[in-house]
Amino acid sequence: IRALPTLPIPTSTTSKTFLGLVLSTALGLQSDKTSSGHGILISMMVAGLLSNMKLMPSTHHLYDSCWSVILPTSLTLLLLSLPPSHKTTSSQSKPSMMISSLATPFLVASIGSLLGCLASYSLKLINPPSTAATAAGCLCATYIGGSLNFWSTARILGGSDDAVMTTMAASELLVMAGYFAVMANVPQWRVARRWFGEEGTAIDARQVTTTTDRVAEEEEEMMVPLSKWGGTLGALALLLFLSHSVSHVSWTLERLTRFPGLTCGVISVLTPLISRVLRSRAPRGTDYMFSTLAPKLSNIYFHLLFAGIGAAANVTTTGGMFKNGVTTTLFSGIALLVHALVLTIWGGRRRRRRRDGNMTEILVASNAAIGGPATAALFAGRMGGEGLVRAASVWGVVGYAIGTGIGVGVARFLGGVR
Repeated sequence: IRALPTLPIPTSTTSKTFLGLVLSTALGLQSDKTSSGHGILISMMVAGLLSNMKLMPSTHHLYDSCWSVILPTSLTLLLLSLPPSHKTTSSQSKPSMMISSLATPFLVASIGSLLGCLASYSLKLINPPSTAATAAGCLCATYIGGSLNFWSTARILGGSDDAVMTTMAASELLVMAGYFAVMANVPQWRVARRWFGEEGTAIDARQVTTTTDRVAEEEEEMMVPLSKWGGTLGALALLLFLSHSVSHVSWTLERLTRFPGLTCGVISVLTPLISRVLRSRAPRGTDYMFSTLAPKLSNIYFHLLFAGIGAAANVTTTGGMFKNGVTTTLFSGIALLVHALVLTIWGGRRRRRRRDGNMTEILVASNAAIGGPATAALFAGRMGGEGLVRAASVWGVVGYAIGTGIGVGVARFLGGVR
């Protein structure tokens, strides 16, 4: 009996990783066509499943590229797709106004993170108390200024080599992955829009990309002037070149200066300038390229980012999660839950008092505190314009600057260090 032919399975670790990320991204994008907003969660879950089944590794340099390349490139493409700021008439879209409007939500988000870490500590999930205090301090620093603050706080507190802290870092990564997935889908929840205010916040994953009907109507008109850019393939090549160049320059400047959040700041300033120059030279051609192709590419990169996050959150390898990490996962999860509850209660009361929608501000402020400037800027780009992106970057950097100090203070107050 002749054996049935089998499909060749890549043996190279890089090949497995690449194919796994591509498959997860493709399934997520396909899911967005049938159930809006769930594609990001699908991409992350599929990649996590492949990683836990050991069909792709849980650690690989391609996952690091998701943060250093994919995230800033997706943000650049998003900003290219936005209309020039001079076409926006609302004064609320100005960067100074947006920075001011995010101040109070970010303060509330930081307070929620602080209360959440204190609540986790009070439950005595981790022993001895000194280790629990250190864990609370590191987690508080992370949930105010992003993940970069975790190990800087641990080093100051002398817990960077502690096994519990290593497991805590793995648990925090797993909880963070779930947080990002939820945050990406909250704008689609009717109950959330009713609670926080619906105005300006209902975002459909298909809204990020231009609808098929609109493309069909505009494509014939736009393709003629687009021919000077070499057609659709030429436009795609130009977009990829511009977005990767801007993100690479911005990331390199941040590495050289070691200034956290500089990548987002440079992108939010440089990208609109490039967009204005190109739009002024060929308005009809660039309208199709920026308004139709750029958001589609950005959406692909966004799903790819979440696929990388899901693959890295491998519960079978990250610090022995099932054996020793249940308490640290609960510790992280409860802190994040209290953070969300504080913002939810405050946001609902604020809406009833002021009678205006505030979901966008609250979600971006939460992301600035929990995720840091990079993820906050990308999330803001999917919800608003240039002003919101810059505001998210500013408060993400503020959180990074104050997070470590607050985390160390919390640990010392609870008795973690002398």
